[in-house]
Amino acid sequence: GVYKITSRVSLYASHATAFVPQSPGIADQNGQPLPAISSKDTEVGFKTNGLFNGVLTGSVGYYNSTTLNQSVVINPGTANTYYANSGQTTTHGLEFDLTLKPVKDWTIMGTLFEGGGVISSVTGTYANRTYKHTGSLLTKYDFTTGALKGFAIGGTMFGSESGCGWPPSEKRWLSISTSVLLLALEPKLWIVGA
Repeated sequence: GVYKITSRVSLYASHATAFVPQSPGIADQNGQPLPAISSKDTEVGFKTNGLFNGVLTGSVGYYNSTTLNQSVVINPGTANTYYANSGQTTTHGLEFDLTLKPVKDWTIMGTLFEGGGVISSVTGTYANRTYKHTGSLLTKYDFTTGALKGFAIGGTMFGSESGCGWPPSEKRWLSISTSVLLLALEPKLWIVGA
C-alpha cells in the first residue's frame, strides 16, 4: 500500500508471494522432478516526486526476499548432468535512486544498492557471484533548440563490488565501466553544400 505524507512525499510497503513449477526436464539424480519454487518478497520505503519545483525525484527502500527450492545444475555439460535443490536462499538490502534536473534539459540519475548478498541454507554461505554493492550514474543533456535539436549527449558509469561467493581468482573488489553516447532522438537529414 501507499500512504501520502504530502502531495510529493509518500511511504509505501508491499508483500508478495509466488509459486512457480519447475521447468520441464528439471529433475534430480534419480530422475524425479524437483519441488515447485516458492518465494516471499517484502519491501518498505519512501518516494519523493518532483521536489523543489520538479528538480528532485527519488526513493529509498529496504527489501527482504526468500526463495525456496531454486534449482542448481550439477555436472553441467557431462553425461551425468542433473539438478539439485538449493534449499532456501535469502537476500536483503537497501536500494536508493535519485533523479536530479539542475536545468530544464539536463538529467542526472543515480542508483545505489547496499546488500548482504544471497545466503544459501544448504551451505550457510553466500551464493556464487553475488554482489554486496552496486551503483550507477547516468547523465544526459537533450538539445531542444538549434542545429542539434532532437539529439542528446550523455554518459553512464556502473560500479560493483563482488564480495560474496566469488572464487579468489575471480574476486574483483571494485569494477567500474563507463560509456559516452550521442543519441538521435528524432530522424534527421543532414544536407551539406546545398
